[in-house]
Amino acid sequence: MPINLWKLTQGEPTLEKLAQRAKTIRHIFTDLDGSLLDDKKNCSPKAERYINILRSEGIGFTLVSGRVDLQMRHLGELWQMEGAAISCNGALIRNWCSDTALVSHELSTHAATLLHQYALETDTPYLIYNPSAIYGNSKSSAFQQHFHQYNRRYAMSSFPATPVIQMEPDTPLPSKILKYKIFTKNTEMELAKLQAHGIDLTQFSIIESERGAIDFAAPGVSKGQGLRELAEIENIDLSESIYFGDELNDLSAFDEVALSFAPSNAHPQIIAAADYLCSDNNDDAFAKLLAILWPQLQSQ
Repeated sequence: MPINLWKLTQGEPTLEKLAQRAKTIRHIFTDLDGSLLDDKKNCSPKAERYINILRSEGIGFTLVSGRVDLQMRHLGELWQMEGAAISCNGALIRNWCSDTALVSHELSTHAATLLHQYALETDTPYLIYNPSAIYGNSKSSAFQQHFHQYNRRYAMSSFPATPVIQMEPDTPLPSKILKYKIFTKNTEMELAKLQAHGIDLTQFSIIESERGAIDFAAPGVSKGQGLRELAEIENIDLSESIYFGDELNDLSAFDEVALSFAPSNAHPQIIAAADYLCSDNNDDAFAKLLAILWPQLQSQ
């Protein structure tokens, strides 16, 4: 079971020991939605300030998201990010300053076509992600019911929503598909329906990056794999790294780093797997975690 940091008071041995351990940490990886961001899709000014201070002191910082990096570009510009972002659950690693992919794992045309035929025949709402755009049938009643409700969370946020390019039923599939998202209320039932439809699920990495949807990616794709690949490219020592995440797609990343952290309202399996539990993501959990690891931040 994880140690509940948010229940400890300043000066307790556990916090002091963790602050000592942080002196060996040279890189921070964090998920975006539900972790760094609150439920209104905002990052607190304190978290932004702490991130920039640590980066100026040589601590690396990498965003790791189920989103495609197009949806995070404004953060890269705002924080003057260097290096690369890990997006689409590890299917894409791309430098903030370039459109050239360092790593790209794409669904086979055959696998993507099978999923798309299923979605069209069953009127299942879907989104298709490639390195340059997001596609979906926004005219579908099922799509409007799911995606528009999902997108309302951006209404009170400064976080820009990425436009969805309209897909008509006869529109050819885009190339370089990184992930195919299906919206569903019951993951197990949806997977059973796909199998009954004659689709071999072993040709996909099946990832639950948010509640109410399933992401299908190329075999082997995961955030953990993304960390390993970026670590090799940028010479990052994962044994001197931490990870902060809240959803099932973060589990594989937990296995790759020295210390793992989760907000208190994370998925139950994430809470059970984390080394330490922080406060709620709507209670500035990420900033509070950084202040525990590096107490000197509180005076800056």
